[in-house]
Amino acid sequence: MKRATEFTAPSKVPGLKPDSPLSLKGIFLNKAKVLLVDDDPVILAAVSEFMRLEGHTVLQASTLKAAISIMEREAPDLGVVYYDLPDGDALQYLAAVKTAHPTMKNIVLTGHGTIDLAVRAIKEGA
Repeated sequence: MKRATEFTAPSKVPGLKPDSPLSLKGIFLNKAKVLLVDDDPVILAAVSEFMRLEGHTVLQASTLKAAISIMEREAPDLGVVYYDLPDGDALQYLAAVKTAHPTMKNIVLTGHGTIDLAVRAIKEGA
């Protein structure tokens, strides 16, 4: 089995530049600036450590307000956002991303999702 760092992606992926940190190739070979947003400190620490060990720069936030502030200031390549935050939700975060950094890629995580929520998140840019 190939290790992730040995993965070779197709040269043409619709909508993604081959040398972008977010292309299929880039996820494994290029290092990205990642914003992780979760109100659970254990999950935030564990995922951050994993991403750092993979060589990525990791920014952390545990509230919607902090996430938006960091996103606007730091312009990360990727946001990984837990849906339900103490002061809002990921849909509010995605709306702020659309305004500040419309090409930024985002992943929304939740343990209690519905198809309706998934459709809304995708429409907002997840």
